[in-house]
Amino acid sequence: MPPYLDTFFSPVRDSQTNQVLIMALLIGIAVDIVIGVTGAALRHEIKSRKMREGAMHKLAEVGLVIVADILDGMLMGGLKLTMAPVLPSTTAFLALMELFSICENCVKMNPDFSEVPLIGQVAKLLHEAKSDQKDGSNA
Repeated sequence: MPPYLDTFFSPVRDSQTNQVLIMALLIGIAVDIVIGVTGAALRHEIKSRKMREGAMHKLAEVGLVIVADILDGMLMGGLKLTMAPVLPSTTAFLALMELFSICENCVKMNPDFSEVPLIGQVAKLLHEAKSDQKDGSNA
């Protein structure tokens, strides 16, 4: 492989941390999709438009990981940095977002989960954040 292309693969190939974070993100995306669709089916709320929007959001997450990899390739290849700063932070953030989304979907499927301290707090924070977003966008 030409060295100029290898520069963009090296942040993932040479870092076990990045590999683990990317796998965590992909597994989180898959679990979130399964739990989200299952929850929607339980509530009889399956809508193709909502599923299409969700799929586009997941695709955008993968796109951000690719952009982060390109940025790290540029930084490591051009500036000769010894570590890739953008990819692990971006991927870790997105993986955490997926975990929060899974918690939120679990609470929608089983409201009793809101009594579990950590899951309940995460669901409450996400609900408040979404309410604030809706209130802000209407202003």
